[in-house]
Amino acid sequence: MSSFVYTLSFLLDVPEEFTGVTLISNILLLTGTMLLVNGLYVFLIDKIFKYSKYIRVIVIPFILILSFDIFVLDTNGGFSYFLFAFLMIFISSIVFVFFKNAQIGKYISGISCFLLGVIYILDFYTEMFSDSELVWYFIHSILFLLIGIGIIICYYEITQVRLTQAEERYRLALEGANEGVFEYDFKKNTTYISSKSMSFIGRSKVEEHKRRALWDLLIHTEDYREMKDKLKRHLNRETEQYTCEYRIKNKSNKYIWINARGKALFDEVGNPYKFTGFHTNITERKKHEERINYLAYYDEVTGVYNRAYISKKVNELQDREFYKGEKHALLVIDIDDFKYVNDLIGHVQGDFFLKVISERIKSCIPNNSVLSRYSGDEFIVLLYNIKNIESVREISNLILESLRKKIHVMNHEIFISASSGITVFPDQGKNFQEIFMFAEIAMNKAKELGKNRCVVFNKNMNDEILERVLLENNMYEAVENEEFIIAYQLQKDLKNDKFTGAEALVRWKHPEKGLIPPNKFIPLAEETGLIIPIGELILREACKKIKFFQEKGMQDFSISVNVSSVQLKSPNFVASLNNIINEIDLDPKLLTLEITESILMESFELNIKKLEKLRELGIKIALDDFGTGYSSFNYLVKLPIDILKIDKSFIDGVHKNPKAKLVVEGIISFAKKLNFLVVAEGVEEIEQLEILKEQDCDKIQGYIFSKPLFESELDRMLLKK
Repeated sequence: MSSFVYTLSFLLDVPEEFTGVTLISNILLLTGTMLLVNGLYVFLIDKIFKYSKYIRVIVIPFILILSFDIFVLDTNGGFSYFLFAFLMIFISSIVFVFFKNAQIGKYISGISCFLLGVIYILDFYTEMFSDSELVWYFIHSILFLLIGIGIIICYYEITQVRLTQAEERYRLALEGANEGVFEYDFKKNTTYISSKSMSFIGRSKVEEHKRRALWDLLIHTEDYREMKDKLKRHLNRETEQYTCEYRIKNKSNKYIWINARGKALFDEVGNPYKFTGFHTNITERKKHEERINYLAYYDEVTGVYNRAYISKKVNELQDREFYKGEKHALLVIDIDDFKYVNDLIGHVQGDFFLKVISERIKSCIPNNSVLSRYSGDEFIVLLYNIKNIESVREISNLILESLRKKIHVMNHEIFISASSGITVFPDQGKNFQEIFMFAEIAMNKAKELGKNRCVVFNKNMNDEILERVLLENNMYEAVENEEFIIAYQLQKDLKNDKFTGAEALVRWKHPEKGLIPPNKFIPLAEETGLIIPIGELILREACKKIKFFQEKGMQDFSISVNVSSVQLKSPNFVASLNNIINEIDLDPKLLTLEITESILMESFELNIKKLEKLRELGIKIALDDFGTGYSSFNYLVKLPIDILKIDKSFIDGVHKNPKAKLVVEGIISFAKKLNFLVVAEGVEEIEQLEILKEQDCDKIQGYIFSKPLFESELDRMLLKK
């Protein structure tokens, strides 16, 4: 601005000694001043941005005032000369301080500013240019131009330094963030892959021009085509961003996982001219994902697939809509009586045992089959595209035969058997839940038929299960509606020939189907857990009946109630029964609980403790169906029982078979020595009664006296007198 005013003044005044040099000098002066002011303004704003408004307000007017004073008013020196000289020297120091990172520019502009300030002072004192005004103009203009050029050079040098520093910070940030960089320049046909990327594969020292070829060579062959395909799709603008995960071989010949992502830049025609992106080593993440996948789809005990995986595979077949003509089979295999094996060898060795079983099953099935452990000791096999049902039977029988071979665990040689259920789909079942349910129904049928066999599901089984489901639904309603009633089978004391007790037998009085026998609903009630509320109902009614007979003068009349394993395992069973006794105000010695041998053996130690607690309450314990289970006299010594009930199967032949008679006599004799009361069940013949009297049996029950009686019938019979 100052140079512009000065030049305008000169042109208007046009001194006599005007030459072309003066015009050139003024043009140089104008150019240099503009460069100086522009450079100083830009850098001062950049260095002290918050003071920029003061720079605009103070510095520019200051330069204009000086220019106006020196050149327009033509004071030829004075105070303005000294201020201008001081300003130039000050600018010189600013250049060296603010532009210390510049190399050449700071010396050109700084020294020129200093010289201009010195020349102004010398001219003031010596008037060394008074006779040579053109020389003064020329020197003045050259120095101003050098100052402006120097400032611009400083600007360029500082910008380059900052750019270098920014690139270095960016590189350090990427290296610290575990990121590698790659860039493809399609116009220059060059490729850059950073040292960080190459360090992932242990080859960071490979020359830059060889890195692309080596990188592509080391990508896993199974992943290379996918990587190329995704890159091609992105360069064809089919995807917004390129993303691909692939395996690449490192220096140790092991594969690591790389996540490559990037974006291409396109010209106005739509052709890619540059592609830039990042490499990330995701090997640890992949290992973590594999672990999660393993936990999601594999069984940790056996190492085979789990229920989630086989469910997924069956449903995948459903998604494919079961290709026309394809048939598949699902086998459900359950180890017979595995619980007792677990009790024998413990859970840790039980897990090893299951692993052996899974390996044996796996050795019997085709390679393209799927084996999974569904739960506990239950395994599932999925057979693809079967020929016929006979081929499935062959595989199933092969599995069962393999499992029958002895297994060595610790110091035990264990022999087991298994039951298998087969269903063929899509003929039987459209989704995994249905298909598995049908196969499990068939497996349960195999167990019912004696175990150690395979059964193929058919429609009749489905009808049975539908009936079972309906029965279960009805049973829930029956509990609420109190449809369960008691039939009492009387027990006679052979010593005084009187009825001194009865066994309470549960019956279901269905409003539409009439009386449903216990063998139809008791197993289902135990499976569903409904046996607990049903059992509590029976216990309560039996206790009320005992109390009723007491009030009628029958002080010693007792009732026995059968207890299932589900009830006995219930943590609240003892407390609940004690509450019932206290609520009714019953003498507990008149209540007897009947437990079978098989129930006791399920959790022997735990059940013994529960029986002891019940006896502490005053309740009597009877061992029911003796002779049908373990029948070990050794167990009798350990059991906390009061009554031994001899099973009907022994009584049936007591009057026909001498050996049966001897067995019953031995049982009674042994029981007497242990101070047990003996009750014989199922007595139907006079001959049986006479023999039991001879053998000193305490009580009998059976059809010889009466069939089971409902409450009103029992009352009439016992209270008729």
